[in-house]
Amino acid sequence: MGRVFLDFNADSFITESGDYPEVGVELVTVRALAPTGEGHDTQTQANGDFSLEVPEGVWDVIVDSADPDLPPDFTVFLPRRSQQIVCLGIGAECGLAPIPFTPLTRPATLQVPELLRSYPQLDESSVATLVEVATDDVIRQALGEPPGLVEIEQAALTLTADSFAEEIKSEELLSAQSRILSDPPVVFIGDVRHPAAGEAASDIAASFLRPNSLLDSGATEQLRSEARDSQEEVTVSYRSGQPIVSEGEPLTRLIIDAIDQTGAATGRPVREAGVLVVLGAVTAVLALYLSRYRSDLWDQIHLLTLFGLLTVLASGAVRFVTFVGEVFGYEVGVYVFPAVAFGYFTAVLLDHRVGILMAVIVAVVTALGTGDAGATVYALLATLAPVGFVSAVSSRRAFRNSVAVSAAALAVIAAATAWIFHTSINESPMGTMLQAAVLAFASSLIAALVALAAMAFFESVFDVTTTLRLLDLTDRNHAALQLLQEKAFGTFNHSLMVGTLAGAAASAIGANNLLARAAAYYHDLGKTENPSFFIENQFGTVNPHDQMSPEESAEVIRRHVTDGMKLAARHRIPSSVAAGIITHHGTGVMRFFYDKAMGLYGEEKVSVDDYRHVGQKPRSKEMAILMLADAVEGACRAAFQSTPGEGSPSEPTLQAIAAVTDGIIREKMSDLQLNEASLTFADIQTIRNAFIEAMSGHYHQRIQYPNFP
Repeated sequence: MGRVFLDFNADSFITESGDYPEVGVELVTVRALAPTGEGHDTQTQANGDFSLEVPEGVWDVIVDSADPDLPPDFTVFLPRRSQQIVCLGIGAECGLAPIPFTPLTRPATLQVPELLRSYPQLDESSVATLVEVATDDVIRQALGEPPGLVEIEQAALTLTADSFAEEIKSEELLSAQSRILSDPPVVFIGDVRHPAAGEAASDIAASFLRPNSLLDSGATEQLRSEARDSQEEVTVSYRSGQPIVSEGEPLTRLIIDAIDQTGAATGRPVREAGVLVVLGAVTAVLALYLSRYRSDLWDQIHLLTLFGLLTVLASGAVRFVTFVGEVFGYEVGVYVFPAVAFGYFTAVLLDHRVGILMAVIVAVVTALGTGDAGATVYALLATLAPVGFVSAVSSRRAFRNSVAVSAAALAVIAAATAWIFHTSINESPMGTMLQAAVLAFASSLIAALVALAAMAFFESVFDVTTTLRLLDLTDRNHAALQLLQEKAFGTFNHSLMVGTLAGAAASAIGANNLLARAAAYYHDLGKTENPSFFIENQFGTVNPHDQMSPEESAEVIRRHVTDGMKLAARHRIPSSVAAGIITHHGTGVMRFFYDKAMGLYGEEKVSVDDYRHVGQKPRSKEMAILMLADAVEGACRAAFQSTPGEGSPSEPTLQAIAAVTDGIIREKMSDLQLNEASLTFADIQTIRNAFIEAMSGHYHQRIQYPNFP
């Protein structure tokens, strides 16, 4: 004998206490099985009781859990699903423990988080109520009672339908949702009112409510366009001095457009005139400053044009900022201003003093274009920020490092500017400051990288020689240097040595040592056209000048300057570096061939001008240094290296090197080759000492090995 029942409280035994009474399960099959395989079946009665007559012995009693008569969503309590009893004696009664079936539900602690992940818009308390009601619905269904979840669903649908009965626009959605949440419906589950269920129904209806009245912009614009097209054009002309509107007269669209075109209401003509006056004053002051204090820039039209172009581009960038400000607000638009790019351009392409001047110009233009004090301050500081980092840049890697540092500095500047100018006392400044810092960092990084990419274009178009470009020119993999090395190896080595002398001397007097070295590398580029006519390239061959007249030899030697200028143009050597080609001999005399001509023809029949180089006198310190370095290196090589058939060379002592150097300097000064360069006597003395020190290192004493020729 036994009983099969529904255990609503999951306590595994029959009780009449609790929210629901346990009830028996009717018509469930119960089977008794003997070890021999013999089996007997029976079914439970209305109250779940069952009895089964079996022979004495050991029997396994099981309940068929797959029986379709079992209530859905219930499962057998496993420990009692199969029980073993021992029945001894005829007519003996053997009792079985009650067999419970429990609801097949998961704990609420697992269901609530999972539902919240699927429906994050619902409130957690609403989800907890739904889980509780759905769990209890399993029991209600077994008892034949209506499910509570259906009541909540019906209440939510009713709320949604009532809300959709009225027009809901996008801007009215929050208000409609608030009305639903503030007045939850009354929901009964069974015969009991369930307030939490009503609140859950309100939460569901409000969460899934959507606007039912949407603006069709395309259709609206089409209707407006059709209405405009259907109207005939009307043109009204006003004479100068004629009243447009009288006092008390209503303003029509025609009258408003007419007033707007005159600019009388906004004061536009007055403002535009003021802007023109300010711009004219800035231009005049800028021109006066450049003509008086930066004559080097004022006299070079290509550099002045570059500066003017950068100013125009900066004005265009300010106009872009005003556009962004009009669309998104100046609190955002200010910090996308690429002012940092103009700081890079002017500091690298011109110099850091012009970069400071550009910062002032950008600030003035920003003030006129935006009328925003914060935008003006940020534009000034953003243009100035990179000047200190790149004015003395010595490599492209250093330039890239300066980009990161400048961007970080501008992020801090933007945050401070936003805090001071673009936040109010009543709001927290952190959001605006963070937004400004992020925008400034990103826009500055992009602008600086674009500036780096565009730098080569400006260098080439405006013939500007920057430090970065000089580094490229002094790279021995440059095509022109490769040509020099392949066709005139002796001249190549001579040029490298001259570059060493020129760089050392330029550093000693504070000149541009990189420019001096680059000019030295390319000064004899023209010798690649006829390399065998120059002594440093004659390795074990006959000197062709021995078979030529002095005037023919002079013409060949003179030609290496003009050939060099042609090759410099072909290889796009900047003019500041190519100046070394045309000035390294200046207008000096080819002394060897001049003396040879006087010996052959007589002094009275020879004109010294026929044996001068076709170059120009150097006008900068770097080119003057190159002229001296070229002559010193050649003279020392002639004095201290042996020539076949001419005996042993002189000993390259410090005094001998000094004597050769002093002789070269006296010759150039007496021939007036240095009178156009801005060198002082102190500079010349410093250059002399630098040459002697460098040449002494070149002709350093070596160990004499025994029995070695």
